[in-house]
Amino acid sequence: MLSEWVLAPDEGKRFDAMALIRRFRVKAAEPALVPLAAHLQHAEGPGAPFEREKVNGLLAELANGGS
Repeated sequence: MLSEWVLAPDEGKRFDAMALIRRFRVKAAEPALVPLAAHLQHAEGPGAPFEREKVNGLLAELANGGS
């Protein structure tokens, strides 16, 4: 379910999903975060750079064992 929320068009759902992924260190959500990061790389919305930074940080945390 979290992987679906990560890819949702609703920014609020993505925010909630990322918060839960970070809180519970859900490595299974990693494959959904990669395409989101790629999508945000080309997004032009005002929040895109901040969300991209959050996604990349979350991917780094998951890669490092959640530390």
